[in-house]
Amino acid sequence: MKMYYISFGDHRYKALTDEAYRIACASNVFERCTIYHEEDLSEELMSKSVMEEKTRFGFWTWKADVILNELRRISDDDVLVYADADVHMLPNAKGWQKVVSTLSGSRFLYVERLYQSMLRMTKRSVLDAVGLSRAVAAHLRQLSASFIVLRKCEESVAFIRSWFDMMTGDSGFLVRDILPTESEQYPGFLAHRYDQAVFSACVYSRLSREQVLVRWENFVNRSPFGGQIARDRKQGTNNLYSRCRYLIKRWLVRPLYSVCDGVGLWIVHLRKGRGT
Repeated sequence: MKMYYISFGDHRYKALTDEAYRIACASNVFERCTIYHEEDLSEELMSKSVMEEKTRFGFWTWKADVILNELRRISDDDVLVYADADVHMLPNAKGWQKVVSTLSGSRFLYVERLYQSMLRMTKRSVLDAVGLSRAVAAHLRQLSASFIVLRKCEESVAFIRSWFDMMTGDSGFLVRDILPTESEQYPGFLAHRYDQAVFSACVYSRLSREQVLVRWENFVNRSPFGGQIARDRKQGTNNLYSRCRYLIKRWLVRPLYSVCDGVGLWIVHLRKGRGT
């Protein structure tokens, strides 16, 4: 089982992608590291009207495109790591081995849970499209689309394809900013998180607990506390404030949110079992 790393950036972010590539290669974890650029995107994606939008080059729809492209290049059961260019790979061989070892049997996806709820960070049309009610969305955390680990198999390719189709279909309606013609948003809604909102909706609506492993994100604190990745931030993370913030999240916020997520996931899977 080999591991591959990919990221993406156009010419405006060359310094950032060059640094991400250097760090990923230096980790000695990956068989191949690849930075995708605008010219590497598929003709299918570039023909979509959503790519006319300037906001993050089509609302980040290119993420699913570059992942699909790389999945075509690697062999079955190999592991693909996608990370945003500001998410750096750390040389923690044991940590990576632990992550990879979890992607066996029916499980093919490793993602990280954020602290924002689906209700606050997902526009109503996305929730309606996948059948997530307001009550259920309030109990589910959004999942990060900045760091995704996949084992290549038929199911993982089909899942990423469904994410691609959901983002680019209907002129990118679900991934775009809220339109005046859309239904009124649920109380508590704060902002739409584009690709990440649609990605989370796909995971919750299409995958079972046996297919995906979800862990809490810890981007800012990952470096001083050990792990596989660290987000490039201007402010330092190895300081007292960062550590205190981590401890509060680790021992107070996470347990509370985990209970809420458990309720939401129980309802989602109960409905799947009933076919509703």
